Amino acid sequence: MFHHSKRLINITIVVLVFALLSGFIVAPAASAKPNAPKNIIVMISDGWGFNHIQSTSYYVYGKAGRQAYNHFPIKLAMSTYENYYDTSPCYGLGYDPNSAWSDFDYVKSCVTDSASAATAMSTGVKTYNGAIGVDMNQQPLLHAMQVAEVKGKSTGVVTSVQFSHATPAGFIAHNISRNNYAEIANEMIYASATDVIMGAGHPWFDDSGNPIVVPNTFKYVGGETTWADLVNGSAGNDANGDGDFDAWTLVQTRQEIQNLATGSTPERVVGVAQVYSTLQQSRLGDGYTDPFVIPLTESVPTLEEMTRAALNILDNDPQGLFLMVEAAR
Repeated sequence: MFHHSKRLINITIVVLVFALLSGFIVAPAASAKPNAPKNIIVMISDGWGFNHIQSTSYYVYGKAGRQAYNHFPIKLAMSTYENYYDTSPCYGLGYDPNSAWSDFDYVKSCVTDSASAATAMSTGVKTYNGAIGVDMNQQPLLHAMQVAEVKGKSTGVVTSVQFSHATPAGFIAHNISRNNYAEIANEMIYASATDVIMGAGHPWFDDSGNPIVVPNTFKYVGGETTWADLVNGSAGNDANGDGDFDAWTLVQTRQEIQNLATGSTPERVVGVAQVYSTLQQSRLGDGYTDPFVIPLTESVPTLEEMTRAALNILDNDPQGLFLMVEAAR
């Protein structure tokens, strides 16, 4: 994940849907508003701003305004710059768009990271860099997904990096530091009511999807014991509060994830693609060559395939769903 890319406004479908959430978050748990959305999908392109959207349209289509979301009926911006302690040299600075336009180096200082940005998106509260679901006093905040779960909705996160990384963690977990990956993964797996978690971080595969003899660190999947629990089907908790144990089903291969896109599905799924760092970006090869010159790792699912699988799992809930999808790196 690019840790220094979110001082500028993050603007993707997330801001369009989050505008709908303002009424959704504060609504009482007893009943939904008549016009409240049943299904909420938050899509995040990590670090994107308005000019990234514009340049993508130019690159792909040769003209501006050609992305699907350019034609959405409601388009709003959302700021995600972090909060600062009063001892910080950045305290009280906020974000000045005029400075950003006039001084190229301005956006390199006091940059927002993915953890505080995701927390702002998920909770509506600005916090310090590295914070996962906690405020400036390191107290836990209420995630939009937790509100969705109270309302009976199924929830999930999908990402192209390790599933305990800052953005997916920032919608589920609570931790004083994004770097506490094992703690974050364990909260997601053993303490949350989430129904779908998908991403990378497989300890037994390298960045190009090749199996390895000596495993990578298990921290991104919660540690060696947690991984063993996932493999043998004993990981889980009472997610819906009915007194019964709700176990996770682990899927790993691309075919397993593709199969989940249609038909019946398990109730709770952890999908860990057979690759370590990212689905594709970290694969071996010249990182400075043209896009797609280096062949893709065919054994790894695409973000679209994981998203389709997640939606097919979550849409079994008659109350609706809340899914966060992150295109990281």
